[in-house]
Amino acid sequence: MNNLSQQAIRAKCFHPSGTFVEFKKDEVEQSIPGRFEKIVARYPDRIAVKTKADALTYAELNQAANRVAHAIRDQSELRRPDQTHLD
Repeated sequence: MNNLSQQAIRAKCFHPSGTFVEFKKDEVEQSIPGRFEKIVARYPDRIAVKTKADALTYAELNQAANRVAHAIRDQSELRRPDQTHLD
C-alpha cells in the first residue's frame, strides 16, 4: 500500500473528539465480534447507530445482531441436516 492511500485511510480514522486513535496490537489481532462484545460490555447504554428517525444503543444493536446471527445459523442447520455442528 502506498503512502498516499495510507494517509487517506488514516484521515478517516479519527475519534469524534478529533484525535487519531491508534489501536493496540492485541486489539488489532482480536476478532471483530470479540472487539464489538468488549465495547458492548463497556458502553451498553451509549448510542451505537443513529438515524434521523431512530437510535440504537450498543446493547440494542448487539441484541439485534445476535438475532440475525442465530436466524442465519438456524437456516443453515435446516438446509444441511447431515452435517454435525460444534456449538
